[in-house]
Amino acid sequence: MLLNPSYLLELLNTNNIKINKCIHIGAHKCEELPIYITMGFAKDDIIWIEGNDDMVAVAKNNNISVHNYIITDKDYSDVILYKANDTASSSILDMYRHTEVYPDISYGNTIKSKSITIDTFFDIQGIKADEYNFLNIAIQGAELMALRGATNYLKYAKAIYIKIHEIELYKNCPGVKDIDDFLRDYNFIRVITIMTDKGWGDALYIISS
Repeated sequence: MLLNPSYLLELLNTNNIKINKCIHIGAHKCEELPIYITMGFAKDDIIWIEGNDDMVAVAKNNNISVHNYIITDKDYSDVILYKANDTASSSILDMYRHTEVYPDISYGNTIKSKSITIDTFFDIQGIKADEYNFLNIAIQGAELMALRGATNYLKYAKAIYIKIHEIELYKNCPGVKDIDDFLRDYNFIRVITIMTDKGWGDALYIISS
């Protein structure tokens, strides 16, 4: 998470947004847990979802419960997760300019699985979606897929923190405008953008009144 959590809270408060619980898609090693605690979330207020079973095992060893699912815009479709030697770069999308920007990072093993949507995740887990109004998505170019599979959940979300791309690091990954255009239809506006010099960054979207 590139944005300072104190500033994130300030932005939410300024816009009269009270966050209750969080769902985090692309948990990796749950590095954001201390940030979430700083933001006022209890450990049990956070749902973690991660497609890489190796990272799920890491979290389990750290006494963090993570749901092992690959999230896209389709339910029960065949999907391949490509594991990278830098685990944070693992994705269901082929690398494109990623190999140019990060020449030392490459794919190795793969995971064959079935995808599900965010909406279906809430249904099969019996979790009340309306309690989780803060969404964080960081799944290496597949963020728009996840949003497209969350059309019911987005009725309840108040703030979305999401990884964005200015260049095509992963093949056919959406650009910032694609995310803007999709979320605008659900009354979300982008209020802050933080970019790295590698063509990716983070953005915060909030529900407009």
